[in-house]
Amino acid sequence: MTLRNTLLCGLIAATTFSVSALAGEPLWRGDFETGDLSQWSPTLDTLAGATDRLVVVGDPVREGRHALRATVKHGDLNNNGARAEVVLRELEFREGDDRWFHWYTMFPADFVASPSWALLTQWHSHGFGVPVGFNLHGESLSFRVMGHQYDGAGQYDVGTLWKAPLERGRWNEYLLHVKFSENPNVGFVELWFNGAPVVPKTTHATLDPGSSVYLKMGLYRDRAITWDQSVYHDGMTVYADDPRVSDPNFGSPTTPFGNSNALDSSVLPGEPG
Repeated sequence: MTLRNTLLCGLIAATTFSVSALAGEPLWRGDFETGDLSQWSPTLDTLAGATDRLVVVGDPVREGRHALRATVKHGDLNNNGARAEVVLRELEFREGDDRWFHWYTMFPADFVASPSWALLTQWHSHGFGVPVGFNLHGESLSFRVMGHQYDGAGQYDVGTLWKAPLERGRWNEYLLHVKFSENPNVGFVELWFNGAPVVPKTTHATLDPGSSVYLKMGLYRDRAITWDQSVYHDGMTVYADDPRVSDPNFGSPTTPFGNSNALDSSVLPGEPG
């Protein structure tokens, strides 16, 4: 590695960034730019027969021409839950995989929150667990690892590594780095939110023993919520390496740190597990 590349990598780890124009070949794209859901698995996790729960839309969008609107209505049930999620089964994440995920999520201006729980993006095991997940509780977004294990032990906020207030009507940008492992000394996560590093490299188990995980995105919520809710997602892309390193414009005037579309994250401390 050249001195220039070494310095660049050090700067990337230490500062904020914008990834509005990520370069490098991704392992997979689920950005809805096909105009449909064909990038994802054919079997959707939503109310059978409903055509308005998972919809590719042309407005609003964060990048390109299309985004996903996920809607859950009272009484919606599939797989014993109130959910509308696209699923990626063809690319599972297994012991030792080191992956980067980049995407955007937006809550509409008229979104009515509930004091109960919802899941927005999750890496689901083949049992009932969510080793890695992004959640909404009331007016608070959060990122949690191995929450199902902590919940089973009555430790309901342990594993929460980051919280931020819910904001409506604006896109939030996520860059997540995960080393998948059931070994708590091998697995780790790092998270950037709207260009700001909010979770430093934190070692933690990120898989259930003997299991892999698959990606789900949309809205999965407490079935006791009685009103309609919709959430928008855009740009989900999976990389084998840090996509910022291979972007020749990183840090240039065309991709400045903290671009005008990014938000400052009023980070609330979470409790690491």
